[in-house]
Amino acid sequence: MVATTDSKVGWYSTVRARLGYAFGQFMPYVTGGLAVAHSSANLTLQPVAPAPVLTPFAASVTKTHVGYAVGGGVEFALNQNWSIKGEYLHLGLGSESYDFDFGSAGSVHSDSKLSLDIARVGVNYRF
Repeated sequence: MVATTDSKVGWYSTVRARLGYAFGQFMPYVTGGLAVAHSSANLTLQPVAPAPVLTPFAASVTKTHVGYAVGGGVEFALNQNWSIKGEYLHLGLGSESYDFDFGSAGSVHSDSKLSLDIARVGVNYRF
């Protein structure tokens, strides 16, 4: 049998506080809080030699990971209403166990530790 796996994060969300200090138009800050992500993992077992009685087995498992978000960034005020920013976030989303059940063919167990590193830029408008 040949095993093929893939996994992906479908979505993630954070709830964070931001603490910074403005030096004129420039404000460095740190941020931290709660992170949640939804992931899926797929496993396919394919027979090596084609035979009518050997069929591929496939299984999928989805999990919700809960952890923390920490990071920092800088924001620069262009005028009273507009600003631009750059930010880095690290999401530590802990470990989850994935159990793939192939019925009478057996099962496979896997542990996964999920973390994400995110860099982004943005434009803000204040009313």
